Amino acid sequence: MGDLFDSVKGAVKISDAAKAYGYTPNRAGFICCPFHSERTPSLKLYDKTFHCYGCGAHGSAIDFAAMLFNLAPLDAAKKLNDDFDLHLTDEPPSREEQDQRRHVRDVRQMFDAWREQMLNQIDTVIRVANLADYENLTDAEALAIRYREAFGNLADILANAPLSEQMAVFRDRKEVERLCRVILSNMPGRSRTA
Repeated sequence: MGDLFDSVKGAVKISDAAKAYGYTPNRAGFICCPFHSERTPSLKLYDKTFHCYGCGAHGSAIDFAAMLFNLAPLDAAKKLNDDFDLHLTDEPPSREEQDQRRHVRDVRQMFDAWREQMLNQIDTVIRVANLADYENLTDAEALAIRYREAFGNLADILANAPLSEQMAVFRDRKEVERLCRVILSNMPGRSRTA
């Protein structure tokens, strides 16, 4: 039981639980407390805990769900597990599940490494475009200038967008990688390190 509790607590942010159950925090991270009557928000949502400065209610996402739905803590953990599609169990994972988790982790690490490398290359291409000598433009500099805005958009997606949008860039990465290669391999040494 302890593993399920710890896994759910680690996987579910209190702000995500609150939003899932109809409570949108204001900019300061407060909501109107569902555990007592109030008009001004007094329940503060932290990363993994909450605290109501009106009635004193506090705890984790599990405690929030337990109090909100009048459930025992174990039932609240199970509800969060189901509502957030965590697929966690009290039992240790099977060999197949362990292999699948390891595969997902390995793929994620490979993607993260590619993403970092691509962000560095895009940053270099944008610098090449920004530092180009317009009176003596090389073909690589002209290409960098031509695609500067597109590369800036890709960098923004890879740095800030949801994972699904980042993965779309990854799936269509061949052309981006090719353009980076062409630009960076044809740069004189002075511009590549600038």
